[in-house]
Formats: sequence, C-alpha cells, structure tokens
Amino acid sequence: MAEIDRAARAFEHVAAEYEDGRPGYAADVVADTIAELDIGPGSIVLDLGAGTGKLTRMLFDAEPAVIAIDPSPAMLAQLRAAAPAAHAVVGTAEAIPLPAESVDAVTAGQAFHWFDARVALDEIHRVLRPGGGLALIWNRRDLADPVQRLLVELTDPPERTSPRGRLLDMPRVIAETGLFGPVSQFESRHVQPIDESGLLSRLRSSSFVAGLPPDRRATLERRFEARLDEIGPVREVAHTTVAYVARRS
Repeated sequence: MAEIDRAARAFEHVAAEYEDGRPGYAADVVADTIAELDIGPGSIVLDLGAGTGKLTRMLFDAEPAVIAIDPSPAMLAQLRAAAPAAHAVVGTAEAIPLPAESVDAVTAGQAFHWFDARVALDEIHRVLRPGGGLALIWNRRDLADPVQRLLVELTDPPERTSPRGRLLDMPRVIAETGLFGPVSQFESRHVQPIDESGLLSRLRSSSFVAGLPPDRRATLERRFEARLDEIGPVREVAHTTVAYVARRS
C-alpha cells in the first residue's frame, strides 16, 4: 500500500486541475443510486474519498445532509468552494472519524480503488445505520473515444504503481465480507463537455503525471498537445458511469 499511498498524495498538488478537468457522473446513475438507498431530506450521507466534490454536489439533489471526507486538504478546499453545504472533514476510509451507526448511506466516487478494500468495508459497515447502504461509483473510460485511448497511453504506462484501471470485481469483493446484502448495478453513458484547457487539466490531474519530475511532466504535456492536434478539435470526452449499490446486512 505504501506505493499507492505515495501516488494518492500527488492529488494534493493538482486539486485545481482535478476540479477543472475531471467529469461528474451520469445524472441517471446518481438518481438511481439515490432512489435505491432511499436518500432524501433528513438522511445523512457520507461521501468517502470525496475529492473536489464531483459526486458530493450531485447528492444534494435529494436534500440530505452530506459529510465529505478526503485525506487531502487541498482537494477539500476545492470541495468547500463547490459544495459549501457539505461538512468537509479530513480523514480516510480506513479510519472514518465518525461514530458507529451514524450515517444512512455511504458513497465513494472514483475513489474506492485507492482504499484498502477490506479495512474500508469494515469501517463503512461500522458507521452505517442498520438498513443503510453503500454505493461505489466510477467513470470508466470509453475506449472508442480517441482522447480516452490517448489518456490510457500516457497516464497508465506499465510503470504506474497506482491502482487506476485495475477496477475490482466489486460484487465479489463486497460479498466476501459478509457485511452487505446483494449488489445492484446501474450504468449509463456519460459525455463530458470539455475544451483544450480542460483537457490539459485532465492530463495534469492524473496521479501518475502529477508525480513525475517537472521535466518529464513537461515533455508528456507537449506530447499530449501534439497528439490532440492530430485528433482534431475536441469538445467532449465519453465515459460510462457505473455504480455498485448494496445494503448493510
């Protein structure tokens, strides 16, 4: 986990780029998740690994109280600006700074692959009230999109140590704990409008790129810009949003 932890800390240096370049999530998947977990006014939702609040701010459509936890103060500073109604707290999924049975739902957007899966699931079970639920959400790259193929080439090389791209078999991982019931899955295509500046922020917000020495990072950025010129004008990037939802046993 030490190499992964070092890679995750790179986000501290690219919080503004993360906010500028990363997508939100498919609205229908988030709506299905909210309905499945009975989130509404009066609910307390914990958004783990909340980052800059890409998922946090969508949860407010259901009018719950939201606690946003992330290990990065810089990411949470962006979240506070984007979602001021959230209660933002520095913390980790492996040691959630909340009492037992204190929340109605736990979400994690584009984050669970950074967690120690079993420890985090134990902690999530601890803080959930009986009958509460968990939703793990990702944007998967649509590899029919040439920009996504380019991002894979540049940000997921063989030497990368972070777990991005190695999405876990979530139904199996959740089931093996014995702590949660059957897993429901929702997914939908999600297209992110983006411009040239946003594309560069998207590249820079990669933990792999952020962790490179400045000279290598600059070389990679020049290569990215040259390849984008070959692709032609880019106005959107395609993803598939996937959510795995389960109730506390």
